[in-house]
Amino acid sequence: DQIFTMNVDGTNKKLVSTGKGRTTCAYFFPDGKHIIYASTHDDDDACPPDPDKSKGYVWGVFNAYDIYIANPDGSNLKKLFASKGYDAEATISPDGKQIVFTSSRDGDLEIYTMDADGKNVKRLTREPGYDGGAFFSHDGKKIVYRAHHPVDPKEIEAEKKLLKEELVKPTQMELFIMNADGTGKKQLTHNGAANFAPFFTPDDKRIIFSSNLHNPKGFDFDLFLIDTTGENIEQVTTTPGFDGFPMFSPDGKKLAFVSARNASSRHEFNIFLADWIDDPVKENLIKHEQYLASDALEGRKPGLAGNLLAAEYIADQFKQIGLQPLGENGTFFQNFEVVTDLKLGKGNYLTSMMNKKKKTYTVQTDFMPIGFSADTSISGNLVFAGFGITAKDLNYDDYKNIDIKGKIAIVLRGTPDGDNPHSEFRKYASLRFKATQARQAGASGIIFVNSTSEDSSDALVKLRYDNSFAASGIVALSVSRNIVNEWLKSSKRTVDNLSQEILKNKKPLSFVLKNQTVSITSDIIQVKAKTQNVAAILKSNGTISNEQVIIGAHYDHLGYGGEGSGSLAPDKHEIHNGADDNASGTSSLIEIARQLSIKKDLLKRDIVFISFSGEEMGLLGSAYYTANPLLPLDETITMINLDMVGRLRDKKLDVQGTGTSTNWETLSSQYNPVKTVYDANGKGRKDTIFTLAFVKDGYGPSDHASFYGKDIPVLFYFTGVHEDYHKPTDDVDKINYDGMRDIVNYVSTIATVIDTTTQRPDFHKTATPKTTGGRGFNVTLGTIPDYSYGGEGMKLAGVREVGPAKEAGLQTDDIILKLGSVEIKNIYDYMYALEELKAGEETTIVIKRGNEQHTLKITPQKPKR
Repeated sequence: DQIFTMNVDGTNKKLVSTGKGRTTCAYFFPDGKHIIYASTHDDDDACPPDPDKSKGYVWGVFNAYDIYIANPDGSNLKKLFASKGYDAEATISPDGKQIVFTSSRDGDLEIYTMDADGKNVKRLTREPGYDGGAFFSHDGKKIVYRAHHPVDPKEIEAEKKLLKEELVKPTQMELFIMNADGTGKKQLTHNGAANFAPFFTPDDKRIIFSSNLHNPKGFDFDLFLIDTTGENIEQVTTTPGFDGFPMFSPDGKKLAFVSARNASSRHEFNIFLADWIDDPVKENLIKHEQYLASDALEGRKPGLAGNLLAAEYIADQFKQIGLQPLGENGTFFQNFEVVTDLKLGKGNYLTSMMNKKKKTYTVQTDFMPIGFSADTSISGNLVFAGFGITAKDLNYDDYKNIDIKGKIAIVLRGTPDGDNPHSEFRKYASLRFKATQARQAGASGIIFVNSTSEDSSDALVKLRYDNSFAASGIVALSVSRNIVNEWLKSSKRTVDNLSQEILKNKKPLSFVLKNQTVSITSDIIQVKAKTQNVAAILKSNGTISNEQVIIGAHYDHLGYGGEGSGSLAPDKHEIHNGADDNASGTSSLIEIARQLSIKKDLLKRDIVFISFSGEEMGLLGSAYYTANPLLPLDETITMINLDMVGRLRDKKLDVQGTGTSTNWETLSSQYNPVKTVYDANGKGRKDTIFTLAFVKDGYGPSDHASFYGKDIPVLFYFTGVHEDYHKPTDDVDKINYDGMRDIVNYVSTIATVIDTTTQRPDFHKTATPKTTGGRGFNVTLGTIPDYSYGGEGMKLAGVREVGPAKEAGLQTDDIILKLGSVEIKNIYDYMYALEELKAGEETTIVIKRGNEQHTLKITPQKPKR
């Protein structure tokens, strides 16, 4: 064994020791002008004999070793220090003034320091056993080393006997740290493995070392990190075989180490150099966020180029990690279509007939079909129906005492309360609700018009897609005020004076327009675009086949925003980058995949990673997956979802779905990471990283709901809504990357525990949760809508375990066709129908189950608050 130097690129290798005897433990002085190493050449040109293998795995600690210094080219060799015993393992302090080394000069292997010229030798350790392999911290204040201190008298005697034979058995060594003067000794590891070659990280807060702690009796050594407090062990390398002797470059940017990877024989070891990233998870999260939430991706809306770029990025990351594609045709993609926009067809017509005079109007100038209009042709008499509101609770009904059946209603936009922001009529103001009420009253069509007080510009309602697959079941138009005023001339009325009279008296003012009919044809085309889920699988070497854990996060967002997009700043046509929603969950998903791939040998089940598209449009991607699973759904034992995990504040992490399996809350609490928090006096106390807030419900406004509806236990991680939610201001500068990193580590641990627990998690339906905000319905039925359903009626994604729907006999996949007196064409009709119900009063509900219709009795309940 001899000492060599080389350039950092591996070139210019040179022998710098004498070529005689054995040498070990070389180290550069900080100025680079000298090297230090130990050698036996002065005792004998020949090497000391190999250690006796009959003693087991032992190292030779030969008494012939002495410490030398030389120039970097090996010249000017000088013996620095010698004793009758073993002197070796020398390293230099950062200022070059002190040397720490191991010696048996006093009859045991202990650690000593001396000046750089060999003077002022001082003994630092005195425990029986072996102390060695010491290194200074970068500030020179600490020393880290490896040691084995037997306490059993027989073991102590056995070690003394070995030392007399110039041997030491290194199969059990722990790491220790002490002050540079030998005070303040502290044991860092307690795992009973062979922990050795410790070296301080550039910030002196952690120690990197080699260990076989996953296989203490074997020779599979990896590099690990541990805090200088002895906490938080983290694995750095995972390549099978040997990784050891890690050391940092002086600037801390490179890590050199020895490894058996890529070796052609079991005795081959080589030197490797790697870039060092102090917090790789955090660095990777920053990289993912900066790309996924960049303007170049245009808000990742399905149908825009940025959505595909995001999908390709995620797939590329999965590929780099080593995951296998799970998508179609050997790709990472599961393709499906979404409606992204609406456009006018060629067959949009509006004509009027008054006193046998026909007039034809121009689309986009005189009229515009509403996005939820039924595509059909109708003709009929006109009826002015005020604001088109039936509000029994407010004793107001624009359709009372008027024959509307088969006729076309002209309806004012707004409410009888004008611009009152606290109006009790506000919940009746939406155009969809008015269309539903007109249809319920018997109208065949509805025409919306602006009064001057509502909109002086008289802009037609824009044709836009409101994320609903279903039409309103009635023809609906926006018509200009001038046109409607023409129709009202025979009644000696105008839109404005009718509006003003109703606003003044707060009473309906409805009437049939005499000798006035219109014909309407509505032709709206849904614009569809392809999008894709990104799916990959981590194949384990485990013992449980045909079962998987799914971990998911949606990657789509709102594009440029605007009306109907879901933006909470709909008046702004700006890129909504969605850094938190949900670049944060997607970035975390990638890093969880990376962490789990590192320990795939520990896993018992495969893990599937899916990044969903279309979530913002109604959980479309996850609904598509559960309807078209890439692996049988009955093999999925748990679905873990991350949505908006980038704004951790006050340590609060919401964990939802904890009621869907028996042990979820216990598991979540048990693995909540603990760290040491120090006060101003340096006194430490243990504290959890997260304050966990549990929500038992398995449903919720994110992709886990699609899996819970299929009776799969779920866990959903979420750091809460904030002022930038669904706005252009949700950008990367507001992300808490430290919090994201902690969540990645936590969820990786939870996923590992679920995956490696032999017993499959049980499944529980959860009761209806208390409402904490949102739409304030006065009643609840306990139904869960299927937002991806595009047919007529409202399809159920599930039924809560406790509630009126369960008691009435409703089931998953039932389609509600009528509730009370309201025909249900879509989810909006259903929500409006709820407004008409009263808690405790039984009503009927008509459902379609398979090919059969059933009429059931159902009694609404008050929601829990």
